[in-house]
Amino acid sequence: PQLMSSLLAEGKGGVVGFHTLSPGMVLTDLLLGDGTQERPAAWRVFSAIAEEPETVARSLVPRIRAVRGTGKYVRFLTIPRAVGRLAAAFLLGVNATRHFEKDGTRVKKEGMVYRENGSRDLSRSEKAE
Repeated sequence: PQLMSSLLAEGKGGVVGFHTLSPGMVLTDLLLGDGTQERPAAWRVFSAIAEEPETVARSLVPRIRAVRGTGKYVRFLTIPRAVGRLAAAFLLGVNATRHFEKDGTRVKKEGMVYRENGSRDLSRSEKAE
């Protein structure tokens, strides 16, 4: 909030707009860089609230392109939805193994190439979702 407030104040009346983009947890090297196999709690959280890059892009890109003005907040996953997903996964087992098996290994989709850390190698996959 402080950075956005400062940018909005500095840019007031200018031609450049400033916005906040929150994609949430995305299953990329940034999130999975050191692997999740040694962190059993991490795979449960990732399965509950993380998404594949193209899932986030399908939701966010049209909304980002529609933004006008300045000071907008575009988010993929709201806090109430994230809490709901976590509760469903941890209490009810819903989507608890959507991206990672119980032993921490990545659930793999046919035609996709995965790196050792579990992120998809989109440059080498046969198809995009």
